[in-house]
Amino acid sequence: MTEVTDMPDDAARRPRLRALATATTLAAALLVILVPAAAPADADPPEPPPADEARPDAPDAPGLALYVPPGMDRELVDWGLQTDLGSGLAGSFPLAMLEALAVLDPEGFGATPEEAYRRFGWLFLEGRPRLPVGIVERRALGMRVHNFNCLACHAGEEPPATPGGRGHLIIGATNRTVAFADWYGEVIGRVRQIALQATAEAGLDLDERGPEGTVASICRTLKREAAIAKVVARFIIAARRGLRARGSRLELLDAIAIWMSVRSLADDENGPPEPPPPERSNGPGRTIVAGAYRALRFGLEPGPFAPIKPPDLFGVPYRESLLWAGVEVHPEGRSPAEQIGRNGMLVPWIQMHPLTRRPVADRVTIARMRRYLKMGELLAASKPPPAPAPTTDAERALMKRGAVVYGETCSDCHGSYRLEPETRPDGGPGLRSTPVDYEEVLIDIEEIGTDPAYGRSLDQDFLDAFLATEFAKQNVLGLRETNAFVARPHLGLRLRAPFLHNGSVPNLRTLLTPPAERPDRFAVGWGVPIDRDAVGLALIEEAAGSTAGDGRWNTRVGQHLRDARVSGNRATGHPFGTDLPEADKRALLEYLKRL
Repeated sequence: MTEVTDMPDDAARRPRLRALATATTLAAALLVILVPAAAPADADPPEPPPADEARPDAPDAPGLALYVPPGMDRELVDWGLQTDLGSGLAGSFPLAMLEALAVLDPEGFGATPEEAYRRFGWLFLEGRPRLPVGIVERRALGMRVHNFNCLACHAGEEPPATPGGRGHLIIGATNRTVAFADWYGEVIGRVRQIALQATAEAGLDLDERGPEGTVASICRTLKREAAIAKVVARFIIAARRGLRARGSRLELLDAIAIWMSVRSLADDENGPPEPPPPERSNGPGRTIVAGAYRALRFGLEPGPFAPIKPPDLFGVPYRESLLWAGVEVHPEGRSPAEQIGRNGMLVPWIQMHPLTRRPVADRVTIARMRRYLKMGELLAASKPPPAPAPTTDAERALMKRGAVVYGETCSDCHGSYRLEPETRPDGGPGLRSTPVDYEEVLIDIEEIGTDPAYGRSLDQDFLDAFLATEFAKQNVLGLRETNAFVARPHLGLRLRAPFLHNGSVPNLRTLLTPPAERPDRFAVGWGVPIDRDAVGLALIEEAAGSTAGDGRWNTRVGQHLRDARVSGNRATGHPFGTDLPEADKRALLEYLKRL
């Protein structure tokens, strides 16, 4: 008998076979909920501890106090902490998947989702121990998911002014500690790592694929679906245990969310990207939105490695633009709140849907514009808290001299400021800074000399692709090419470290040294202390545990080593003030830390 290897009508049959196999996978996984004994015994983690020994909802680290500046509506703050961007499943992680990771890999991931969030620099408010700032737990199509909003990047920490004091959450400040892209890569990477391990133990292959049109290909498809079912079952069992430890339970839709996540990962033929080498990692306090927009939304090459700090929003009412390169264009008369809200509508371009593997459609985001404008209203009201006032005659004299040096060295580009007494959030004496004559200035990249990678990523191809979007057609906002960087106002300057658009300089003392003498490497992250005299991060040139065995930074110590020799990370340019006498530099720093 001749072996049958070809199926003429395979093209018609294959979608039905795949749908049948997928449905079988889902049904088998859901049996784990209904009949726990059906799962393999070796895949079932131990039962949770008794209720009185159950793990806490969060680590012991205290949360930050919330600073609400004059003029900011507290009800609007509460809304901002609890609302999402309306992107549904796009860009979200199922709660059940996070709980499962904590059970399956407590050492690598964290014993709880809260601990995992903290390891990657997410900030927590006092009285809100389960969810970090900028993460919202909601239901999308009935599934419990975690998604992010604008406060993930645009709410930062002011450390306590004195040892033992309380730190404060400052809305509108850049979050210098959160490793946003690394967090998403960590969750996806660990899901895949556990999935590959689970299927290998069963002698299956998650990546099993074969040529279409053969009996063998159908067998491979069924074998692959068996591998996916094995993985889904393991995650469902672990999620059930994690949720039970909280006094909650695994719902049917939680199980479906796990299946969707595993299915999405398995169907991605390229798999998740390999973690970048440490020197090319975004690390804490940065994103690569330009490269992500190019690749995910426009289908272009990602372009150069061009990390960027999310800009603080304190000076927006005094500016014409928001972004570092001043590339966005708004009609005259558009309010700061509306500018911020409309700029925020670009964020869904990096929120991928787990099934379609496409960003949120522009028309969907435009339909939710009112939500973005309301978030813009909150962020436009942001102000830095008053800076600590000088407490000795020597400090006051030095600050007075620093104001003169600032006027001679910095004010032409960054404006001048009025300092007035105002009590700080901790009750101590403070100084409130207010711009007097700031006018936005764009400085050509060649003149400023800072790393040009970000500017180059916003090239003509990027602008042409943007013009084809619904955002451009419906005048949500416009874009232009500037080949320049904005000289930003210095409100809350002490809260912006590390400095320059790419976070390549740890503190202002270092920025006042000639570019060639700035450190090649320095530590960033939640484990790096603040040096108030240097105005910024303490200079640590050999970060503890910065190159973990898997090529990623060690989140247990919170110190990631940033390599300023790498294109995109370079600490070049901004030579202004570097030739001042040392005494004038000290005076200037004394003034700058009061802004």
